[in-house]
Amino acid sequence: MRPTEARAVVLRVTPWRDSDLIVDLLTDCAGRL
Repeated sequence: MRPTEARAVVLRVTPWRDSDLIVDLLTDCAGRL
């Protein structure tokens, strides 16, 4: 899954105020793969 796709999913399933933090965590994890 590309980071842009992950971001779209996260924005869809999480409260807006929490999404930025979760996106940062996901992109950090994706960057390590």
